[in-house]
Amino acid sequence: MTNSDSPWIVETAEDQKVFNNQGKAIGVAEDLQLKGKDVCIYHDGQIKHKFAGVVQYSLGLNYDRFSV
Repeated sequence: MTNSDSPWIVETAEDQKVFNNQGKAIGVAEDLQLKGKDVCIYHDGQIKHKFAGVVQYSLGLNYDRFSV
């Protein structure tokens, strides 16, 4: 298997997905990151990218009470 034939592996703590191209793997990894998951991308047996999960917090305000 040549380097170009090696799969791109997107891995979280709970799951692992395999892709044939880098663009698709990074897109899926970014989607998982936005859902709050830490993600690693492997290619040719080496880690190529590592994304930390992003969590968007809520202020917990009830905006209905501010309506006039």
